[in-house]
Amino acid sequence: MIRVDARALHQAAQQLRKKAGTALDGLALETAEHLAKEATERTPVDTGQLKASWLAVPTGRLTAVTKNPTRYASFVEFGRRNRGGGAFVPGQKFMTTAIAETEAALPKLAAEHLETHLGRWFGD
Repeated sequence: MIRVDARALHQAAQQLRKKAGTALDGLALETAEHLAKEATERTPVDTGQLKASWLAVPTGRLTAVTKNPTRYASFVEFGRRNRGGGAFVPGQKFMTTAIAETEAALPKLAAEHLETHLGRWFGD
């Protein structure tokens, strides 16, 4: 008769599940940081405040956001009317472009991120 003690396998599976969650937490923040970098590179400059204000912030388990706290970021992105109801100034769509670039880069970002974590866990 062969007996198998599966407790060690069960413990290893639990540890891997915990580590995988941690790796995905890091991936969310890494993606938000990538988006902030892409947005910064594309942000038009007048005073430089908008360009310098991009932030990547973890918001919870497996989530993070990219944000810009300047009150006029959306006007530069989407456009606005000049004061007094003047002509419409079109938006510059720098964030829209940054989002598209980040979406295209996500498979590579995820693969590199997970490869790094798996290598650490398994000794590579």
